Amino acid sequence: MRNFLIVLSLCFFSFIAAGAQENLAIAQIFNSGYAKRQDVEEIILKGKSLKYANLSLFRSIKVTGNSAIASKMEKLVAIDARKASDKEMRAKGGQLVFAFLAFKKEGGEYAYIFFRQSHQKAKGVAAVAAVVYMEGKMTPNEVKRKFLTR
Repeated sequence: MRNFLIVLSLCFFSFIAAGAQENLAIAQIFNSGYAKRQDVEEIILKGKSLKYANLSLFRSIKVTGNSAIASKMEKLVAIDARKASDKEMRAKGGQLVFAFLAFKKEGGEYAYIFFRQSHQKAKGVAAVAAVVYMEGKMTPNEVKRKFLTR
């Protein structure tokens, strides 16, 4: 019975996290099953672990050495950029290498997408692409100050 409750609660929290970005194109990445692949890492944080940052959800997918998935991420982020209320984007050689997108939600909350992509620079160095989705009450200026300044 205890194992059943653990599995049930994990399914419930996965459902909540999966539905968070449902109105965005990047939901395809998070709901794709890519996290089961060897070349993909997924992180999901929710609740108390994010309270210090005034966030309610943090979700990321990072892919290493898979240009097909990286290209799909890039295209989906570009689609979501059309709906963003605030954005910063950088391209290199015609490809998106960085994006920060902000979306105003109800109740004074915001949703954010970060995208970063590095291409293979030397033999034996794999290309990496990552999409991060965050939600919370942190304003776009606070997010920029906290995450985008060096």
